[in-house]
Amino acid sequence: MEYEKDKKQKNRENTIKRLKSENNKLKLHIENIKKELQKLNLKLLEAEIANKRKLEFISYLSHEFKTPLNAINGFTSLMLETELPKETRSRFCKNIIKASEHMYQILENTIETARAESDKIILSFEEFNSAVVIQEVLAVLEEKIKEKNIKVIKKLTSAKIRADKRRFRQLVYNLVGNACKFNCQNGQIKIKTSCKGKKFYFEIEDTGCGIELQKQTEIFEFFSHIENKNIDNNEGSGIGLCFCKKIINLHSGEINFESYPYKGTKFCFFIPQYCSLSQTT
Repeated sequence: MEYEKDKKQKNRENTIKRLKSENNKLKLHIENIKKELQKLNLKLLEAEIANKRKLEFISYLSHEFKTPLNAINGFTSLMLETELPKETRSRFCKNIIKASEHMYQILENTIETARAESDKIILSFEEFNSAVVIQEVLAVLEEKIKEKNIKVIKKLTSAKIRADKRRFRQLVYNLVGNACKFNCQNGQIKIKTSCKGKKFYFEIEDTGCGIELQKQTEIFEFFSHIENKNIDNNEGSGIGLCFCKKIINLHSGEINFESYPYKGTKFCFFIPQYCSLSQTT
């Protein structure tokens, strides 16, 4: 009799142990399922965000191309349909060229940034005078600078650096172009270059609209567009600063900025491919 009781007790204990073990396994299985569901939800959210950003990018690019395309079509039609004085025809031609250059810049930045995103950019290093390239960029942007009567203050060190010259030019073009675009009428731009140790530094400061605080954490992201209601000219593809950061990173450099809404923005970057220093211009 006592033996039967012990046997039943042991069976109950074994059953309880087995049920507890199965229950623990079931809990663990449920936890694993929850984790997998969380991963799937995260991937789904990332895919939705990526898809949304793609759609926004396509929509925005479409919008960006409309303005220069309308300008090209409009001015071309006027030139074909009416007799115009030579000066007016010349002005219309300049506007068409300007619109074409704007479209080219959007495409160039888009292609280069896409290459950088997929790590397909191969840098072609050469030695060149940084001040000469910066002066060339300023010459290209001369009309934009004159349009807003912007005063440009330069302090350029004639440093010979070893970098990808074409990408360096694009980098400077984007930063100076932004300083013009988001500046106010009769504003000011300060450009300074220097060499410290084995690093080449570039600084550009404007007196424009600045960047809103909530936008400052995302300005280097792909398709981050800075808008300001107080600036008439808000054209841009939203990829210029992303491109700048990619190119600087590929040169093992770094870019930083300071911005105060309604006061202005200052960008500074360095690249370590510094070669030699001569006179200051």
